Amino acid sequence: MGSEARMRTELAVEREVLARFRSGEGQAFTEVMRAYAGLVRAVSRGFFRDAFRQEEAMQEIWLLAYHQRERLDPERLDEFEGWLRVLARRRCIDLLRRERRIQARETSQDPGQLGERAAVPAEQPGQLELAEVQAALQEFQARLRPAWRAFFELCFIQGKDCAEAARQLALGRIRCKYMKRVLAARARRSPRLRRVLGLDVGAGGAPHV
Repeated sequence: MGSEARMRTELAVEREVLARFRSGEGQAFTEVMRAYAGLVRAVSRGFFRDAFRQEEAMQEIWLLAYHQRERLDPERLDEFEGWLRVLARRRCIDLLRRERRIQARETSQDPGQLGERAAVPAEQPGQLELAEVQAALQEFQARLRPAWRAFFELCFIQGKDCAEAARQLALGRIRCKYMKRVLAARARRSPRLRRVLGLDVGAGGAPHV
């Protein structure tokens, strides 16, 4: 109980800071993230063993906390720690469910399909406008974090396999396979990429993916 009380003291920020966070002030949000980083990390570790996935979960948690900050009761800001802990757990559960849905959808599909399609325009410029494809890929890639951007370049632009990407980026093969599934799923949800790569409609009006 003593250690828990000390942790609460270390994590606590003044109500005035929480009130400013609730109003959307950027500096206050930074202070809250710094003060409660240990709590959020502890929750994410309880759901994800992989350090990379933990970092992803932490970002998702803070993003959700910011979007839902106005739901905080101004008269009950002293309960912020409990509110954040519950929100963090629920977000981690949502992320796990989303991963399972993605894995289920990808089970019957080759996760390298998009990468193969991405390499087609350079060889078949008559089918797709190369400049538009490159612009769409660059736009998608620019939104990724550095590690994901490098992986996307290797696997989806250059067409390298997971083994080669793992060697060049010093990543585990399991992580590479996970990243490839996630990026393929995200890319398929990009309207611009779907359009320029012809993923929306196939022959006879049937969806490609």
